Amino acid sequence: MAADIVLLGSGRFAQEVFRKAIDKGLLPQAIFTYPPKEKGRGHRLYPDPVHELASERGIPLYLYDDYRAGSDACLKLKQLSPDLGIVLSFRILPSDFFSIPKMGMINLHPSLLPDLRGAAPLNWAIARGYTRSGISTFILNEEVDSGKILGQKEFAIKPDENVLDLTKKIVEPSAELLIESIPFALDASFLPKMQSPKEITRAPKITKEHLKIDWNKDNRSLHNQIRAFYPSAFALYNGRQVAIEVATTGDEKGKPGEIIGVSEDSIVIGCGTGTIHVDKLKPQGKKQMSGRAFYNGYAKDDLYFT
Repeated sequence: MAADIVLLGSGRFAQEVFRKAIDKGLLPQAIFTYPPKEKGRGHRLYPDPVHELASERGIPLYLYDDYRAGSDACLKLKQLSPDLGIVLSFRILPSDFFSIPKMGMINLHPSLLPDLRGAAPLNWAIARGYTRSGISTFILNEEVDSGKILGQKEFAIKPDENVLDLTKKIVEPSAELLIESIPFALDASFLPKMQSPKEITRAPKITKEHLKIDWNKDNRSLHNQIRAFYPSAFALYNGRQVAIEVATTGDEKGKPGEIIGVSEDSIVIGCGTGTIHVDKLKPQGKKQMSGRAFYNGYAKDDLYFT
């Protein structure tokens, strides 16, 4: 591709989508991401996955925390004077920054905009029981996720897929959509599609309240919640937090939160309607274990989750 294109992103999903796009012929002029961050007790510095990609591929790399107007990042981008910027899993950028490339910047968002605008579209698609969703590319503007749409692709959500499964599945189509969208973004005569205000829904940032399981809900809703927020959905057992990581639905009857028994390697827990068969769970401070192992080791103490 002849145009000068810069990539801006962070995290594993951005790394994998950018990697696939580069493999398909995208030749970035440069990559922008965040500096290495301290992690763990030893305060060791770890590079962002997008940093690792740039180093692997020998692509000029620029590391900044500050992307405000007048920042060093802003000055560097002006020096590079690219034709287009591509943004993925990155911070909200000011107009003084995203307007620097000659044709602006585009963003990839994992939903069929204007549905599921916000920080966690894949999580909320699963939590709300969607069987289909999609990915969108759009032109950045000052309102988050509201820009004119360049392209979209749909994908199916299988009944037992969790958010990690889904994230991995959409890497390839996301890279394909980015590649397909670049010529449109560079074509001043192309007319992107406006988003309909009537069709806007939200996918807000995930909080601890979203993760806590309410056993009074029906089993299908709880199954969706467990898949959507994998591996972080949790309940309390004897006052201690237990992550409910892998589960299926059942049709037995029991009181909400009641441990009814075991079925093969799963523990069976009552819900508002039906049951949840928990295959894998992780008590706080312990390793992941099967439902049966939990039942054998813990259920003699109490027969209810809260």
